[in-house]
Amino acid sequence: MNKRPILDVKLVSVGQIVPRLHYGKYSREWWTIRGDSNLEEGALLYPIRVGWQTVIEQNNKHFYMHITEGNENSEIQPGYRCHSGSKFSDIEAAPSYAITSLYKRIFPDSMTKFSGPFVLGWDNNEFLEASLKDVHFQAFAIKIDGKILVYITNISVGEQKNTIENYTASFIGEYNKKRALFVQIIQSENYEVSIYQKDNGPIIFFGSTPSETWKNVGLYKKYRGTQLFGLEHPMTQKAIDAQQIPTCSPTFWNNEALMNNLFSYHLRKRTISNINWQQFFQNWLAQKSTIIELHDTLKKMYPPNYLHDERELRAWRAMLRAAGCTEITPFSKDQSEYEFWSRNPNPLIDQNTLENLYRNGFLNAIPTNVFNSSNQFWKCFQKSLEENKKGHDGKIRILSIIANDFEYEELQKNLKVSSRTVAKAKYHCEVNGPGCAVIDKPIITRVRITEEMEKQFQNFFADKNIVNLSSYKVDTKTGEPLKYLKDQKETLWQKYFELYPTGMKRTTFLARLKDGPYVYREDLGGLCGICSEYGYGVFDDLRTLIIERISEKERQNQLITELEAVCRHLKREYEKELQ
Repeated sequence: MNKRPILDVKLVSVGQIVPRLHYGKYSREWWTIRGDSNLEEGALLYPIRVGWQTVIEQNNKHFYMHITEGNENSEIQPGYRCHSGSKFSDIEAAPSYAITSLYKRIFPDSMTKFSGPFVLGWDNNEFLEASLKDVHFQAFAIKIDGKILVYITNISVGEQKNTIENYTASFIGEYNKKRALFVQIIQSENYEVSIYQKDNGPIIFFGSTPSETWKNVGLYKKYRGTQLFGLEHPMTQKAIDAQQIPTCSPTFWNNEALMNNLFSYHLRKRTISNINWQQFFQNWLAQKSTIIELHDTLKKMYPPNYLHDERELRAWRAMLRAAGCTEITPFSKDQSEYEFWSRNPNPLIDQNTLENLYRNGFLNAIPTNVFNSSNQFWKCFQKSLEENKKGHDGKIRILSIIANDFEYEELQKNLKVSSRTVAKAKYHCEVNGPGCAVIDKPIITRVRITEEMEKQFQNFFADKNIVNLSSYKVDTKTGEPLKYLKDQKETLWQKYFELYPTGMKRTTFLARLKDGPYVYREDLGGLCGICSEYGYGVFDDLRTLIIERISEKERQNQLITELEAVCRHLKREYEKELQ
């Protein structure tokens, strides 16, 4: 049984919202729904953001999941890609297959399977909340008659109440007995139903009302047009009503009734009750400058040591925007938590002023009286890199401590290192671990000849019909007596191949003869003075006699070996004994 592992998922990047994808005709492909949602009552959807990235650690390796625009099968659907170190999966249509296939490539013996949505963090409330960044409308899904699942991915209401300017709803159905996507659009009281099928252009129907439009389509006649558009569902009505957001400009901040309406809508339920929020706006009006720093201003209003959570800060930002204010912070949220707001009717003037000050070094992202732990960290780490030597046991090893926790751009910018150095550090982290010493490569010894082949070779050249052992000369490498071959090497190979057809190959056989104690001599029949002195002829006659009279091979080889031993004794040891 395949068990899914328990994982710690970390969010690396939230990516971005692409309007043409998340609010266009194929927008239903770019929103996901939680598994525990009640579709009859309506369920909120969460965007599948381009560039969304998470990371998990499994078996001492980091696996990064990315969301891209398009996949191997479709350019209009999300793509999912996983990478670990220098290995990448294909861009798949399903996140589960992307990470599972890559894990299987890295660990071939593993049967582990991963849940793609879980690895992407789609069951984590904090991650889902983060995915709503810069989302001006959160899509939702409803069911009609318990059968038709409608995704409503865009609603914007005009200045007149309940006047819809833009509206997009879609569902999957059948057209001409084939699967089709029905996209319903409202634009300034113009109604449109477009039908999309694979490999075919859209079929478009128009009308002045939802019912007239669907009457022209001629399908789903049992339902009302407003029902198919999703306009009758309570969640849609609530979303349309929510678009009627109270707003005003700074010139009306003294209008107590209007400001109370803004406060009740945006902030009342999200902050403490005993604050003088009116004074916030009155003090801003009274000051000569149209710019404030939000966090510092709020700190003066709230009790000492009060901490604002992100939900409360979002409510304040929404109220400021509704009151005609604009954020003009010249640096990103990653650089500093501080943010500047303007009540100027033309906020570009204030925004350009701050950008010029910041660009020329007169405005700091972190005030000088505030300890900047982030800058201190980068300075300390850069100093550590400078003090260490180059190479895998120096700078690369130090950088590998944090290499997988930051993007290339951030490391290059803060540590003044090249992308190649960062890549080496990431590889070092994957192979050896963050900050760990380089693992010694194992010494691999490969044996081309099996024990059986070696034994066959030795048995073959133990045959006295194949070789003659030298009586006094030895091989300098092995220390064994020289073996004089009685036949040409090619002839010996033919004999060996007949005996051992599945043994070593011809090239290996001849190479062993070349490097070993095997010598070919054509003049073994003649006797030199030394051979004659020590009875070479006698021993040769005895050898011939043994071969002729003894038919048993094993006994024959034994006697010849003993004979040669006596011959060597006469040449070496016997002379020493006489002395």
